[in-house]
Amino acid sequence: MRLTYLLAAVAGSLLLPILCAPELPRLGLCGLSGPAHGLMAITALELCGQRRQQKLGAALLAGLLAKTAWELWSGTAFL
Repeated sequence: MRLTYLLAAVAGSLLLPILCAPELPRLGLCGLSGPAHGLMAITALELCGQRRQQKLGAALLAGLLAKTAWELWSGTAFL
């Protein structure tokens, strides 16, 4: 099942920019942050599904969403 998550994160990280970014042929893709963010979100959601780890999962997901929102708003990478 986790291999499916990995493949879905990688495929989604490649397909979404190809479909939505008209400047992609000029700028290209850079790094592996898309799959990394996808896998982090999956991990956080899995933790949210475990009774003992719900708070940790919620904190990780909130942090990921905040980081992503900051990067979209500012136009620069947080880290």
